Amino acid sequence: MLGHSLLEAAAAISVSALLLSTAVGGIALSASTLAQCAALEAEMLAWRQIEHLIDTAVDRAGLGPSRPTPLADFGPDQLVIQSDLDGNGSVNPRSAETTTIALRVGKSGTALVHKVGRQAMRLISDMGPESRLRVYTSTALPTAGPSQVALVELRVGGEKDGRVLLWALPR
Repeated sequence: MLGHSLLEAAAAISVSALLLSTAVGGIALSASTLAQCAALEAEMLAWRQIEHLIDTAVDRAGLGPSRPTPLADFGPDQLVIQSDLDGNGSVNPRSAETTTIALRVGKSGTALVHKVGRQAMRLISDMGPESRLRVYTSTALPTAGPSQVALVELRVGGEKDGRVLLWALPR
């Protein structure tokens, strides 16, 4: 009788240890999942803020009574978006009527810079060396001039692991 109770006690202890280790493992896994979800949420919020800044500039592009060309200048490392917000018939490059989205190469890598008038803000510090800006016409051909640009592509990172932001300019 004593042997059975010791055997039953050992089985109960081993089952309890198994249940306890499963519970601890589940708690550790849920903590890890929670941390990853929080990091993903922060990353998504940062990307949404970048999209909002670019969307705001694009939404205002070409506005005003003089209807300026939405894209004043473009190149592989920058876009200059313009509008006539005060309605005086001209675009002031030192005011909020001019927004520049640029890739700047520095000591720490390639950075995405958002410049409104004379005020500049770094949005992403290290985007990777493969990051680039591309512009397309409405027929997806390379474009010759700012007035022909219909679509802008911003690639952050490489072809396989990067992100792509696309936005259309008003025509």
